[in-house]
Amino acid sequence: MDCLKASGTILMCRKIEHGFFPPASQMDISSFKVYLSDVGLLAARTKATPESLNPSPHHASGFRGSLIENYVACALQRKGYELFYWESDGKAEIDFVVAKEGAAIPIEVKAAENTKSKSLGVYVGKYRPPYSVRLSGRNFGWSESILSIPLYAAFLL
Repeated sequence: MDCLKASGTILMCRKIEHGFFPPASQMDISSFKVYLSDVGLLAARTKATPESLNPSPHHASGFRGSLIENYVACALQRKGYELFYWESDGKAEIDFVVAKEGAAIPIEVKAAENTKSKSLGVYVGKYRPPYSVRLSGRNFGWSESILSIPLYAAFLL
């Protein structure tokens, strides 16, 4: 695993146990997610087709979500963020938590325009970050301390 990370082939996203700043001080070193460092490699490795990425009853929508989450991980890493995620006893999960402006900012990734998220509400209620970020199919916006950013603009974070 260390060789793959050192070679730049994979990105490690470490689990944090609490949403306090700095996130690195809250790490659970026994839990992590792995992303490929290039979305094209992931698509080629899984033999994804344009049709398999369309949300439809004939294709598994979970893969589309995984591919988009991988894309966001790559965008965050390229902007210099250390990757963390947060989980609450298996009941709620925030896709990414980044250290920004002296706070642990939660980032929720949604593959479509449907942006309802119980997990984001749990995190915000528990840790009170100054704001949250939601990347989805929706346009730019600001609502109830949630900054909405379209998926195509993940590089702006």
